[in-house]
Amino acid sequence: MELINNRYEIVALIGEGGMANVYLANDIVEQRQVAIKILRGEMANDVVALVRFQREANAAATLAHPNIIQIYDVGNDNNRHYIVMEYVRGRTLKQWITQRGALPLEEAIYIMRQITIAMQVAHEKGIIHRDIKPQNVLITDDGSIKITDFGIAMAQDALQLTVSESVMGSVHYLAPELAKGEAATYRSDIYSLGIVFYELLSGDVPFRADAPVQVALKHLREEMPLIRNLNPAIPQFVENIIIKATAKNKANRYGSCGELLYDLDRSNIVQADKRLDFDSSEDIERTRVAPALNKKEVRRMERRNSSRAYDDYSRPKRSLWAILLIGLLGLVLTSAAVFGILYVSGVIKPPKEKTTTQKQQPLH
Repeated sequence: MELINNRYEIVALIGEGGMANVYLANDIVEQRQVAIKILRGEMANDVVALVRFQREANAAATLAHPNIIQIYDVGNDNNRHYIVMEYVRGRTLKQWITQRGALPLEEAIYIMRQITIAMQVAHEKGIIHRDIKPQNVLITDDGSIKITDFGIAMAQDALQLTVSESVMGSVHYLAPELAKGEAATYRSDIYSLGIVFYELLSGDVPFRADAPVQVALKHLREEMPLIRNLNPAIPQFVENIIIKATAKNKANRYGSCGELLYDLDRSNIVQADKRLDFDSSEDIERTRVAPALNKKEVRRMERRNSSRAYDDYSRPKRSLWAILLIGLLGLVLTSAAVFGILYVSGVIKPPKEKTTTQKQQPLH
C-alpha cells in the first residue's frame, strides 16, 4: 500500500474533485482511519490552487466544533500536498435528499439548526464559507451533521487571489450579489443556508435551467418560489424564515447566523398571520446582473453601428429606435457579463475583499 509521510497508509479512493482527490487511509501512529485529501499532481505548480488548498486547511483547522469536519494534519510529502481530516461514515446531505425527497418539518429544522450553528462558529472566527450546499454537508451514521470543504472559504479580511475569483460556490445556491461579482459577506452564506432550507422542505432546489448562467439569472431576477405553494402545511413563520434568508437585497436578510438560529428555535411556537414581504419588485431591480451601459461603451457601439454620436441619444428628442437599441445592447451585455464571470471563474471561484455585517433584528 502507498504510504504518505511514512504515516498514512492509503486504503481506497473515496472521492474525486477538480483540484484534489480524497482517500480513506490508516493513520499508523494514532491507529485510526482518516480521510486524506491530496492535491492533484498537476496542481502542485499552480500558485492559485496551492493557495486555495492551504486556505482550506487553515480555515478548517481553526474551527474546532462538533458540526465541522476536524482537521488532524497538513503536510507535503515529495511535492504531494495533503490534508488529513476526520473520516465520517455516512453520506452527504444531497444523497439524503435525493433518496428521501422532501423531509418532515421537524427533521429539516433539526438539520438546519446544526448547519447554522456550525456556520455561526465559522463567522465568529471571521471565516466565510462561500460554498454552502448539501453536497458539502455530511450526515454521520448517528445522525450528526458536519460541514466540510472549506476550499473556497476566505477570511473576512483576506485579499483576493485573482481577478477571476468574482463568482464562487455552486450556482444553485449562489447569492445574487456574488453572481454580479460583488464581495462575499456573511449574508452571502445566509442566502445559501436559505436555499438549503428550501431544498430540505421541498426535495429540490428552487431554480433550475439548462445552463448555469440561466440559473444565476433566475437567482438575480426571479422571485423566490414560495414553499407553502408546494406544501401548505408548512407554517407561515417557517416560510418567512426562508423569505428573509433568501432576500435578493442582502440588506433585508438576517444580519447573522445567530439571528437565523433564533428564528429556527422559535419556529415551532411562533405563529405568523401573513407572509413577509420586502417589496420584491424593488428587491429584484437592485440585483440586476450589470449596471447600465457607461458612456464609453455606448460611444464605441454607436460608432460601429451608426453615424450618430452619443450626444444624439442623450438629447430630449431621442428617438424610440435609439432607446430600443440601447435597451437591446444592455440586455446583450448583461447576459454576456454573467456568462463571462461564471465561465472564467468555473462558477466556484471567490473574491477576496473586506466584508462587513450590520445588525438586523430577527423576525417578530
